[in-house]
Amino acid sequence: MTTSVRPCPCGDPLCSPSDPRCPAELRLEADGWLTAYPSDTSPEVEASIEPDREPRERAYGTAPDPHPAAKASNPKDAIGAGKAALSLVPATALAYASLAHLNGAMKYGAWNWRKAGVRASIYLDAAMRHLLAWQDGEEADPEDGVPHLAAVLACVNILIDARACGKLTDDRPPSVGAAKVIRAAALEVKRLKDLHADRHPRHWTIADTE
Repeated sequence: MTTSVRPCPCGDPLCSPSDPRCPAELRLEADGWLTAYPSDTSPEVEASIEPDREPRERAYGTAPDPHPAAKASNPKDAIGAGKAALSLVPATALAYASLAHLNGAMKYGAWNWRKAGVRASIYLDAAMRHLLAWQDGEEADPEDGVPHLAAVLACVNILIDARACGKLTDDRPPSVGAAKVIRAAALEVKRLKDLHADRHPRHWTIADTE
């Protein structure tokens, strides 16, 4: 089975970079993913593996820090402000995702992907089916009543977690640089909007469904 995660750099063949007992440190790579490196790496080696910060800056832009500067009287604030801001994840999304995960656990067993592994294409296809069904106006899966958007969250969660555990078989198709084409299309979007700036047609939505 091919995976998209390198073996844990701590040297233990049974260890995973996501294992909290692992002595390795997690670093943000240039591709946006976290990868573990030995915590006792020398400064020279650390300098050679320091990740490119550009992808993260592109992802977050110049948004203000949700954790303003800590007060001098509370040094713990300064430490906590530099950690993952898990409180920014909406509780509503977590609640709905939990329903989809419970549905899957009752059918296939909780955390089954961490043991058996998964293929990326299977969960990509499932997420797309649920998302397209929701786009077409269907709120929940008629088979189990779970909201389609909750199922999409569960699919993405499993892909991320399987990758972190080294249990993801990456069977995505060969890349053709589609992401670059999508970004370049923004220029064409602007041209078309400028071309039709004097037109104001009605745009139909799902509310117009008969």
